[in-house]
Amino acid sequence: MNNKVCVVTGANSGIGKVTTRELVRRGAHVVMACRNLAKGAEAREEILTETGGGALSLLPLDLASLKSVRAFVARFAEEFDHLDVLLNNAGAYIPRRHETEDGFELTMGANHLAPVLLTQLLKEALVEAKAPRVVNVGSMAHQMARIDLDDLHSKRRFWAMRAYANSKLANILHARALAAAWSADGITVNSLHPGVIASGFAQDESSLFGGLVKLGKPFVTTPEKGARTSIFLATSPDVQGISGEYFVRCRVARSGRAGRDMQLAERLQAVSEQLVGIAS
Repeated sequence: MNNKVCVVTGANSGIGKVTTRELVRRGAHVVMACRNLAKGAEAREEILTETGGGALSLLPLDLASLKSVRAFVARFAEEFDHLDVLLNNAGAYIPRRHETEDGFELTMGANHLAPVLLTQLLKEALVEAKAPRVVNVGSMAHQMARIDLDDLHSKRRFWAMRAYANSKLANILHARALAAAWSADGITVNSLHPGVIASGFAQDESSLFGGLVKLGKPFVTTPEKGARTSIFLATSPDVQGISGEYFVRCRVARSGRAGRDMQLAERLQAVSEQLVGIAS
């Protein structure tokens, strides 16, 4: 990974932080894309201490704001002329319905729609790299999804876990749609399930689901183990040229039926691009 440029969203905690650390150890110049710059700066110092130094930048990115996404890409373009790996890692479980400043339901907006815009705006930098890769961190939770393209923002009915599952299915479908659309550009796009990670996920949720998450915490995997598939997809020569696949434990896996629905992937991509203002 020497001299390769990588962008990792949500790089200040959890699997994003571990992934960032390991990419720096392998010689990459990693751009940490973080909403909270104070936490990002603290994580950056920790990573540099653990790795003994390296190329590690920090830029602000709030995925609840399309304006912030555009500002991030503009800042990135000022400093870098290419991008080897975009790792759409950031993802949040939002226990109650909120909307972004752009009027999107927050879970779908931050977990899917903002990454759609980010990825599209970074395409120019990706095509300047040799064998560029896009990696979307999805989740096994996508199997609980029921995406309604006529109610993508859950205005008629909101259930936090379903909203999260829908956003993770959207991450997987986004990867499949782009893999097909960008095949001629030499950009590979894959998605993954990292495992159930011992992190802050749903810890503030007071519902039955939140209680189950807390009870199950001793049985889930660590961020170090959870980051392995992200690191594998970002770095391994074994996946060179592989695109449009869903990975679990560093192997191609079979996603849920909806995650393999190319018609749904293309329709969702079209709707998403229209919503974020990049429809052709």
